[in-house]
Amino acid sequence: MVMYVITHKHFNYQNLPNGYVPLLVGANKNANPDHFLQDNKGDNISDKNGSYCELTGLYWMWKHGENTNIGLSHYRRYFADYSSRNQMYLKYLFSGNITPISVTKLDQDLKVGYDWIVTEPDYGGEGTLWDQYNTNHHIKD
Repeated sequence: MVMYVITHKHFNYQNLPNGYVPLLVGANKNANPDHFLQDNKGDNISDKNGSYCELTGLYWMWKHGENTNIGLSHYRRYFADYSSRNQMYLKYLFSGNITPISVTKLDQDLKVGYDWIVTEPDYGGEGTLWDQYNTNHHIKD
């Protein structure tokens, strides 16, 4: 399994576990000083990154991924195995980092009958999805 870590800028990738590979999206317009994989190689939609965001990376993964199982870590966010969100926050507060779940563990979960692994739902607040977006984002977007 390969877990692609979507990014559009430099980040400290040296601490990533084995199997986590940075993928620069919008590579036609973003600098690549770290020599990450780029979403503008081969069959790609990199030029559409301004409208499609991480989906340009997902398209590249679909067209070029060679592994049976692939994963996407959305803009440097990772699957982590903590019993609660509070436990995860405390770990980050005291150590400054969160340990991503290993690709070996993700592969094992897929072998025992799961087709997909997704995050737990997050409570976005009161009201409709539109109301929640309006509260937390720039509504013109």
